[in-house]
Amino acid sequence: MVVVATALVGCSVNSGTPSARASPIPSPSPSPPPPIELSGTNSKVTDPMDFAPGTYRVTWEATDTKPHGSTEVFDVYIRGQQFTGGQEQTNLVSTALPATSSGETSFTSGGGPYVVSVVTQTATWRITFTWLSP
Repeated sequence: MVVVATALVGCSVNSGTPSARASPIPSPSPSPPPPIELSGTNSKVTDPMDFAPGTYRVTWEATDTKPHGSTEVFDVYIRGQQFTGGQEQTNLVSTALPATSSGETSFTSGGGPYVVSVVTQTATWRITFTWLSP
């Protein structure tokens, strides 16, 4: 007598009810870029720096280092290099020291390299770009 055994492998029976599926796990959001902090004395033009696309809060403070009695111009420009024609410049800060020695503004980056230019003759300064949102 010969016995034949058959195994069913990988078969399933569909009973007409949907099977439960695990929900996909959402991928984590990328972490925001770290703040860009600049500081210096007198005028300076930075090397190109990469800015992620999005809106930034720009905080600044400056101190006039020359003797009292006159005002010192303090201007901050940002120039993007990704625009047609090479460059577009935006004036972020334009003030006279010591009347105004700190402030805040916003800046929207399309992403890519930017150069920051500080124009002042006798001031120490600090500027921070903090990414807020895409």
